[in-house]
Amino acid sequence: MGEQRQQSEPQATAAADLVVEVEGSHLAEAAHILATALRHDPGLQAVARASGRRRDARVTATMQALLDIHLAHGQPVWGIYREGRLVAVALVERPGHALRLRPTCTAFVRLALATNPLHALRVARVLAASRRPRPRAAHHNLAALAVAPIAQGIGLGTRLLEELHRSCREHPSSTGVALVTTNPANVPYFERFAYTVASITSAAGAELWAMWRPAQPSGE
Repeated sequence: MGEQRQQSEPQATAAADLVVEVEGSHLAEAAHILATALRHDPGLQAVARASGRRRDARVTATMQALLDIHLAHGQPVWGIYREGRLVAVALVERPGHALRLRPTCTAFVRLALATNPLHALRVARVLAASRRPRPRAAHHNLAALAVAPIAQGIGLGTRLLEELHRSCREHPSSTGVALVTTNPANVPYFERFAYTVASITSAAGAELWAMWRPAQPSGE
């Protein structure tokens, strides 16, 4: 849950397309990009169980909760800027990351207050299901990937993935990259980067495709 539908993209060519860590006031813009880009994700829509503005509000609150959990655990938010504006975001979990009860529960209490308890429970079920297929060995995890609508189709999603794969290769203990998408249209996109489907499950009405990419795919 948390990967925007990705289209075939040309390689990003702008010299300014550096991947940097997003901090401070820019985190609010990161949350906005995640919510806007993922608004039509089939899994998020299934969990929201609403339409129109109510659905959009629930998706926004859900992505804010997931971002809050990510930050509370000290995990990095990567971004790409164009002309000083944040336009692409990735939530990356480092090897060894494990959820702690207190910050996770705090985020879900806030989500329940912003939406309703049943919605928060559905999101919690999907989050739990997304973590079960992960390998026990140390690995990176791509928790979310999103590009602002004004910057889609120019290779920024690809650029973020390339940086993640580089970090994985250079890490002394990471065995690969795991991710879960709730949009089947994303599966062929990630397969282009040597990801394979490890499992397909469902939770709270959402279908989840768990995917895996080894640190050194054969042929590289």
